[in-house]
Amino acid sequence: MADPIGLTASIIAIASLAYSSCRTLSSTIRNLRDAPNTLNELHGDLDTVQNLLRSLQSAFEGLDENELSAGQRRCFEDLEPYIRRCEVTYNTFAKTLSRLTSHSDEDRVSWRDRGRLHLERREIASLKNGLQKDKETLDIAINMATLRSTRQNQDALRTLERRIVTSMSEFAGEIQGLQMAIQSLPFPSENSSITRTDVDQVVSLLERQIDLLQQSLRVCDSGLRETSRSTGTTVANARVLDKARQLIGNIGSDVRLGPHTLPVNVSHAEARDNAYQGVGNISDAALEAFLR
Repeated sequence: MADPIGLTASIIAIASLAYSSCRTLSSTIRNLRDAPNTLNELHGDLDTVQNLLRSLQSAFEGLDENELSAGQRRCFEDLEPYIRRCEVTYNTFAKTLSRLTSHSDEDRVSWRDRGRLHLERREIASLKNGLQKDKETLDIAINMATLRSTRQNQDALRTLERRIVTSMSEFAGEIQGLQMAIQSLPFPSENSSITRTDVDQVVSLLERQIDLLQQSLRVCDSGLRETSRSTGTTVANARVLDKARQLIGNIGSDVRLGPHTLPVNVSHAEARDNAYQGVGNISDAALEAFLR
């Protein structure tokens, strides 16, 4: 865990390194004027990530570390290793790309190097997918760095919260899909054209993607915990059937409505059949009666 005293300065420094690595990778690709489309399609994503890293540095330069909330600090502590991973990923891929195109010049990618790039198409696709996650995670981090001003606008805060929830749902779904993909990989056999090396390479690639998504989830989870301190809890599509019973709200004697009581926001609630559903702040007495 980073030293709290130097957390923002550390992130600024790491973001600067990640920016330099991203710019180097972008320049390496741009210098290959006859590059395959799979590489050229990375330009827009790399440019966006560079802009986000610059914006992130600016946002953190304006932070007073002593005014960070505990939730912001947790989010930024999770962000630090994420940006380190970005820097390593961009730097490693730039070096790999230089090696794969060692027989080419600025005007033309040789047929030999083009074939080598084709063999690395999975790695290129993995990088592109990772850049999408980097864009989303970095943008959320920038919003968390400017959260103090965002708190002045509850609508903006709720919009940020919904965005974080959506991103977390997508990341979690992708992790589940990748884990299922690993489990469904064929087992090499003597009569199969698929070797153990082939399977190991695919597993390694998928596991790296899972690790990236898990890091993104940690940043988002910390951010969501912090935004929820101001917006309360949001419940969507609460549905009960048959004879089920459900309570949605702040429960207990310490949740009497007051200036510091966080709301419970229910976007949709539905009770069918003989089900019972209660929504709102619930006193101890009401809870006791409900549980009888």
